Amino acid sequence: MKRLWICFTILILLVGCASTPAVDLKGVYERLSKEMDLPKLVEIDQKAAELVYEFDMKTIKQFAIYRPLTNVQVDEVILIEAQKDQVLAVKEKVDQYLQMSEEYWKDFLPSQYELLKDRKELLIQDYYCVVIGKKAQEVIDALEKELRA
Repeated sequence: MKRLWICFTILILLVGCASTPAVDLKGVYERLSKEMDLPKLVEIDQKAAELVYEFDMKTIKQFAIYRPLTNVQVDEVILIEAQKDQVLAVKEKVDQYLQMSEEYWKDFLPSQYELLKDRKELLIQDYYCVVIGKKAQEVIDALEKELRA
C-alpha cells in the first residue's frame, strides 16, 4: 500500500510538472507597462470586448485589452489567448475592427492613423497580440520573449 501511495504521488508530480501553465496576460501587460513606461491605458471588460470586437467569448480562454482614456488616441494593446484552434477566428474579428478603425482615423487625425497603420502583430500558437503605439515594436519583442519562454 505504501509503494502504491509513493507511485501515485510521483505520478501526480510528474503530470503537474509536465503541464505548462498559461501566461497571465494581464500580469504581463502590467509589468511591461511599468518597465517600458507605456502610455496610460484602461482595461476593458468582457462586455466591452464583445461589443467593440464582436468576439464570441467561447473562442477565447483569456484576454487583456487596453485602450486609451480619450478618443483622440489610437494607442491600444490587445492580448488574447484563444481556445484551441480558434486563434484565426479571433484574429479575423480583430482585423475587422482594425479595418473599421483605419477608415475612421484616416480623415480624423493623420498622425494617429499612421500609428494605427504601423501597428505590430504577433501570432504564437493560440496567442494573438496587437500593439498600436510609438513603442509597438518594443512591446511586441518583449511579448514574444514572454510567450516563447
